[in-house]
Amino acid sequence: DIVSANTVGGHFLRQIRFRYETKTMDRVAAMLFLLAVIVTTAVLSLAFFSICPLFSTCITALLYVLFYFLANESSGVHHAQEFENRFWTIWSALLAVAIIYVPDSPVYFEDLGPYVGPMMVLTVGYGVHTWDRIVHRKEMNRQIPVGLRRGASAAQSLVRLNAMGGMSIEEQLNRISNCMKNIDQMLVPSTINNFINQQYVMRQEREIISIFEDAQPKALNYLIGHVKLGLIFYKIKDHRSYRGQHRTELIELLA
Repeated sequence: DIVSANTVGGHFLRQIRFRYETKTMDRVAAMLFLLAVIVTTAVLSLAFFSICPLFSTCITALLYVLFYFLANESSGVHHAQEFENRFWTIWSALLAVAIIYVPDSPVYFEDLGPYVGPMMVLTVGYGVHTWDRIVHRKEMNRQIPVGLRRGASAAQSLVRLNAMGGMSIEEQLNRISNCMKNIDQMLVPSTINNFINQQYVMRQEREIISIFEDAQPKALNYLIGHVKLGLIFYKIKDHRSYRGQHRTELIELLA
């Protein structure tokens, strides 16, 4: 029994020692890999700076700005999606400027005409701007799964709501959808659309709010579950005029 106990104890100690040595080797390997990455990055950076110093300086500055943007989520640029969209638009345009116009850039075009370069920069900036808007719109298009009682099907609930009189649910949904199409232009940013067509946009927002105001409780519950509520809250703005605080009014109405 004593011999068997010593054998078991020795086997247990060998396992502990093996695990400790394995962890030590893994740490050493990780440190060596990290050191190799740092040395390789430093060597490539020095080589890059020696070949194209101006372009390397511009890229380093842009990467620093990008790191500061990603590392500081409490910054004011993160307070609204429009601010983040403007950052990505300006940052991508500056990157295109550095690639196209810096003399020692690897892809520097010396014989670009007076219009080709600016058009390329505008194309890159507008492309990133539109792509960011599309990605954000996909997130906002998700419908909130709020509905009536589970015992009733959607068709039965819709029939009962239409039987309550007034404007039918389909008409209310179509009116909201048409108003959102007029507000949310695919190719025109909301800032520009609100600046050019402010009165028209405010009328569309007011119509959406009036539909929610006039809806009966059950109809309102159905509408909330079948509209893109996130996109509505995002697109309806608080305008500068006192009577144009539409987002605040919509929040107070639905809260």
